[in-house]
Formats: sequence, C-alpha cells, structure tokens
Amino acid sequence: MSNLEESYIQLNVSIPATLRSIQMLSAITRAFAQGLSDDPYFVSEVELCAVEIANNIVKHGYRNNDKGTITLTAEAASNHVRISLQDTAPHFNPLENIHYEEGDEMPLNIENVREHSLGLGRHIVIHTADQLEYQKLPVGNRLTFVKYMPESQSDS
Repeated sequence: MSNLEESYIQLNVSIPATLRSIQMLSAITRAFAQGLSDDPYFVSEVELCAVEIANNIVKHGYRNNDKGTITLTAEAASNHVRISLQDTAPHFNPLENIHYEEGDEMPLNIENVREHSLGLGRHIVIHTADQLEYQKLPVGNRLTFVKYMPESQSDS
C-alpha cells in the first residue's frame, strides 16, 4: 500500500452501501480532488473511478440489500492520489477475467464492453485509473486506484 510518511492528506469515511449514499461519496471525492488540483479532467476522473467502484459494490457485491457499508480511504502524495474502497461483500476480484491484453486501446463503446465480458463501470475504471490493485480481505474486498496529478500541478 502507501507510504504514509510521504502522504500529506488522508481522509477516511464510511457510508451505507446504498445508491443514495453514493451521491455523498461522489461529493466527498470531488471535494478531495479539487483540494489538490484545479484540473477539471483530473477531478472528474478521480470522482468517476470512485463512483463506478462504489456503484459496483452496491449493485453486485451487496446486491442492493442496503445492509453493508463502503469505507473510502483517500490519500494524497506530492504527485498522485490513492483511493481505496473497502466492503464486506462476498469476495470478487474485478480485475480477473479481463479478456484483452493490458495496454490495449479499446474504444469506449457498448459492443466492445459486451464482447470482452466487461461491465461498463469496470471498463471505465480500468481505462481511467493509472494503477489498480485488488486485495481479498479475510472478510470482504479492497479495490485501490491511483491517479497521477497533471505534471503542472504536481511540480508546484
């Protein structure tokens, strides 16, 4: 995981695993990213990854049963953010069974998503995050993504 000595901001929040609560997670993630960069693409991509992962946790992990929680941990270092979303849903590695080679460029369209057995949210996260890591926990899952800040922001 991350080296906390080089992190300068850390945020932890737990929310109910409901679609309504994802609006709050979205606002929190957006505010966190905006506090680090004024680049609208960076901010939107950080928010998009967090929201898509949370949506998949609610819909597929907890199957919309409103009984779980999602814990978001956000860390900012000098040139990147690292955001983890953790749940207590049944184990599932969203990075497994991806039927194309890493680095392949695939146009973002529904035909390619279906052809390669990806959900659209998973496809978006894989192509938006700079790094992804899945951890199977004793109870639940943790998916972590890294997004690098634009160079003009990380150099200041």
